[in-house]
Amino acid sequence: MVTLKSGEVITDELAVADAHPQGARPFARKQYEGKFTDLAAPVIDSAEQDRFLATVADVAELPAGRLGELNILVRPEVLATAPVIPNGIF
Repeated sequence: MVTLKSGEVITDELAVADAHPQGARPFARKQYEGKFTDLAAPVIDSAEQDRFLATVADVAELPAGRLGELNILVRPEVLATAPVIPNGIF
């Protein structure tokens, strides 16, 4: 909701994102992979990105004992800059 200086109120809603399968411009798999690689590039090596995408592509066939392969390894130099978070109550 947006209220203009004149007092007019404009209300609109977008039920799903444009890229959502039911959206105005749904993404194809290639576009999702492109978005992933664009966002991951600063923190995840390209070989690790490729490994992860290959694992995701075959996730339906991945045995339960190998679900850990869905975890992503972040570059050590990026992890080194992460804040130290104190232990919680658990």
